[in-house]
Amino acid sequence: MITFDSLRNDLKALGVSSGDLLFLRISYKAIGRVEGGPKTFVDALLDVVGKEGTIVVTAFPSRYSSFTRLFYKYSFSNKLISKTGAISNIVLSNPNASVSAHPTLPFAVIGAKAQELIAHKDNDDFDNYDILKKMLFMNGKCLRIGGEPFDGTTHIALTDFLKEMGYYQVRESSGRYYYNSKNKKIWYDKLPSLFCPQGFFNFYQKKLKGSIIISSGYVGEGEAVITDMSTSYRIEKEELFKNSYALFCDDPDCIWCRVSYSYSDLSYFNYINNQFKQLFKKESKKAMKNIYNVLLLVFFGKKCQ
Repeated sequence: MITFDSLRNDLKALGVSSGDLLFLRISYKAIGRVEGGPKTFVDALLDVVGKEGTIVVTAFPSRYSSFTRLFYKYSFSNKLISKTGAISNIVLSNPNASVSAHPTLPFAVIGAKAQELIAHKDNDDFDNYDILKKMLFMNGKCLRIGGEPFDGTTHIALTDFLKEMGYYQVRESSGRYYYNSKNKKIWYDKLPSLFCPQGFFNFYQKKLKGSIIISSGYVGEGEAVITDMSTSYRIEKEELFKNSYALFCDDPDCIWCRVSYSYSDLSYFNYINNQFKQLFKKESKKAMKNIYNVLLLVFFGKKCQ
């Protein structure tokens, strides 16, 4: 059984220290059986970073299809329930946690820099991933244990690249209701640009892995790394300007890479035509699903911010 003390020792050995500003990408299952559950991990981490340190987690709630939103029943309770994992919800339940105001992409923060990070000038004007953007200029680091090698900066680098190049991505419209500063119920459906997970994994192995890792080791049973966020953002953006397709995968059926961006290599028509050719092969079910998902983009797609 993994204990508070062993977690604290592992985190210190990894290089976590007092005063650190950390964005957490934690697969709790990867850590192993912890005495006291995920709260013990959060308590151990807070103990190591100390009163001068700060931890940040995503606290993203569920989104709902814009097309069918009238059929959903929403609960407007004050309790935010995150869909981004056990650690996220433990941080949210901490009485010292502060939560950013974004309706669909909020973050929960505990620590000395919490108020600086969640400060929001306009209650009804939101910037995607605003907390992570601030961390780029505050010596922010990403602590990852298990899971995929996401570093917390790729969304920002991709969005900045798309805007500067005049490109955009289309995704199926979705959102959620929230109450604005005037206590009026608003449907918020602004979408962030997303990247292909497989494309990112390939990119990470080739371009990022050797440059952004500050330290590596184990926390509990989980492989762990600390990465430098400003370095990962810089490399990601530089590589995207060198090669617009840097985050694309090679899968000919990948909807994100093949059709969702304005500079993707296939039109909707050509993609659907290719999928129709597979309907009478072994991958017919996959082809039908792909056709359905592309038609959602055609009829209910929305440009990302």
